[in-house]
Amino acid sequence: MRRVKEEGGEGAVIVLDMSCVNFIDSDGLGELVKIHERVEGVLVAACRAPVRDALLDGGVFEKMGKEAFFETTAGAVDAARRAVGAGGMTEAVVLVEGIEHVL
Repeated sequence: MRRVKEEGGEGAVIVLDMSCVNFIDSDGLGELVKIHERVEGVLVAACRAPVRDALLDGGVFEKMGKEAFFETTAGAVDAARRAVGAGGMTEAVVLVEGIEHVL
């Protein structure tokens, strides 16, 4: 993630596991959109109902596109692996409960 923050997200896929997030405010929504604008491939996984509602109400689904959202973390990780395997991306990073895993 440090490289993505410092150098930009060209060639990177980031999976954000949101399964432990119970609430997201407008600042959080704004940060998610900023990450999406900076990184080519941001995939959001396992949102709980209140977070999903906030993403819908805040227009984040429209800005990021529904293909960036997955019901499960496993589904998002599979999509990240396919993106890397297809040659379109060079690195996949999964954030689960704040712990970074590089695929």
